[in-house]
Amino acid sequence: MLGNVLKHYGAEEKWIPPDQRPKKKRPPKYVKPPELTVKLELSSLQKIWHSFNIIGERAILTGSWSQCHKRYLPKSNGYQAPCNCIVAIAFSKLFDITKWTYHTLDKILDVGDYLYLRTLFMMQINDKKELSLCEVYHTYYIDNIKVTMDIKGKKYSGKLLPDLDDTPPLADILKEFFETQQSGVLIIGGRYFALFMVKKGYYFFDPLDHEKDGSEWKEYRGNGYCLLARVVSTSQLVPLVEENLKCVDNPKFCLVPCTILRKFEINTKFPSCMEDANLELKIPPMKDKLIESKPTESTLIHEDELEIEEIEESDEEQSVELESEKLDDKGDAKPDDTKPEETATQTKRRLDARAPIEKVKAASLTYFQKVKAASLTYFLDIVPNKTGILRASTHQCDPKFTKYLGAQSIANAVAAVGMLRLHKSKYWTSNILDDVLKTGEAIYHDSMKALRGTDDAVLKVTNLCNTFSIYEMTFTPQIQELTIVGKLNSQSSERLDLMPALREFFSENDACIVLGPLTLAVWMENQELICILLGGEIEFAI
Repeated sequence: MLGNVLKHYGAEEKWIPPDQRPKKKRPPKYVKPPELTVKLELSSLQKIWHSFNIIGERAILTGSWSQCHKRYLPKSNGYQAPCNCIVAIAFSKLFDITKWTYHTLDKILDVGDYLYLRTLFMMQINDKKELSLCEVYHTYYIDNIKVTMDIKGKKYSGKLLPDLDDTPPLADILKEFFETQQSGVLIIGGRYFALFMVKKGYYFFDPLDHEKDGSEWKEYRGNGYCLLARVVSTSQLVPLVEENLKCVDNPKFCLVPCTILRKFEINTKFPSCMEDANLELKIPPMKDKLIESKPTESTLIHEDELEIEEIEESDEEQSVELESEKLDDKGDAKPDDTKPEETATQTKRRLDARAPIEKVKAASLTYFQKVKAASLTYFLDIVPNKTGILRASTHQCDPKFTKYLGAQSIANAVAAVGMLRLHKSKYWTSNILDDVLKTGEAIYHDSMKALRGTDDAVLKVTNLCNTFSIYEMTFTPQIQELTIVGKLNSQSSERLDLMPALREFFSENDACIVLGPLTLAVWMENQELICILLGGEIEFAI
């Protein structure tokens, strides 16, 4: 009786933990009805590998444009292929290729175009278009990374396809190349392709026009897309080269190894505190050999005790003597008759060398010998270091800019003097000059608004508005009327000419407004710079 009860409750059976008990199979979420006989497609989406589209045995990634796009200047358009291939290899070393997108290919073309223009600049050649691989400048920048490339090493050559002679084909060369190298530039039929290996994949980069699927571009030049293709074996690279080359014959090729020689990242972060920043330019002290040499003890020897020695002449002395002989033969120079003949008691040693050595005082650096930073200015030099000009985008008489058509010239002059309190005129830009004109517009509008209903409806220096604002800063002008009165070109000694009047005025003042045929704002800066505001343009003269 008791045994039956225990058996009923499972006491005689072995206990199994819940995680080890067999699980019952769940019923499927969808059961196809028996009436359906049409096969269902699992997916109609295109196969991808990261940002690459898988087409056949290749993974294809295209950019937004090619190297022939109109965004690049005619000077470099279509000629950057060797530079783009070198930059693509550098990108494969610096960035994870699984995270590449079409933005990465666009960046490669932009850096390659910059490298091409920099190469022409370093070579100082303007008429040359096509560059060879060895002519490309070796150093360039990718954002804040300075990269130096190296294209030295064993060069591989052969033909694209097997031939009757013993020339190795491209397929065999690629196997041999990737056993020792990881990246290189293929030069074949006047075209440049970048080949590189990353992990288990082989990559092919062509910066010229292609379709989105990597096929041939058949429309207008410059409207296609650059191509990056990925394959899993070197034998699949040869058909890629054939499709992009389109050669009837069997062309020769040259495969050059290319890799990064060195790279370093430029620190662009601000220091945590100003004490850590090295703001001083340390100039190494000048070393004078006369100061560093210590005087040695010497004993005077009588002239009779000296032995007669003939010291060999230096090359300098020989060249000087030969030059003097040539001049004597031509009659351009006369020999020195007063020079005594050399006797047995004379030597060619310098007699002043026996004099005691004296210390020479170190010459202090003058102002012109000290290192000075070049002046930063946006003025265009008309006469170098004498006269320059800075232009605004408009002027006070432009009907597209203002409806006052030059009547606000006094207000513009006052606004220019007010802008001096915020920015030195040496560092003015065209945008600041535009702000001066806008401030002059506001000053003229407020002044004429205050003059409504009065008999004096003409703006003068005396009836300007009391305050005006520039960049949310409020200014109150203090104007003294008619400080100096004269004539532009005065022949009389009783009436001042403009230049003497300005010299006399700036001996005590800093800025003024000249009223005459033109209304000008004139000021002196740093005791040497005179600036003149003239109709939306600014000039300076020293």
